[in-house]
Amino acid sequence: MSNPRARWIPIAAFTAALVAVYVIAAFVMSGNDETDADGDTQLGIAMIAVIAAIAIAAGVWWGRRGSVQNLIADAGLGVVVAGVLAVVLGPVAAGRGPFENGLGDFLVALLTFWAVAVIGVFIGLMALTLFAADYRSRQLKNTEKYYSRKKPVKRR
Repeated sequence: MSNPRARWIPIAAFTAALVAVYVIAAFVMSGNDETDADGDTQLGIAMIAVIAAIAIAAGVWWGRRGSVQNLIADAGLGVVVAGVLAVVLGPVAAGRGPFENGLGDFLVALLTFWAVAVIGVFIGLMALTLFAADYRSRQLKNTEKYYSRKKPVKRR
């Protein structure tokens, strides 16, 4: 990729999507009653499912485009930045401070976000590998196809 934008725009879009899901869920949760714990739980599970789905899609997308090292670098950067931004901006969107419930809750939210996103990217890459559709598997197929061609035998 000679164009730097070709690498940074997908990372920024991935990061923005993850942050948007978290911030929207936090904003919706702030509008719920204090007595509606079931609604908050269901919304939290839905938020985790959407974050995982976005991460799986990103793992599939990056897994088809390049090597595992590039996937780790690009998706890893997106996940780390998205986690920090989401856990800081989510409570702000809900009208609270990020450390209002203490550093422990902040770290639990951050580590949970990172874990869900990293596992999602890993699942996406493993699904590609299972079906031999990842970058490396396609390279190996092309190499095998190239060297398995029957070359005509020259008669003397």
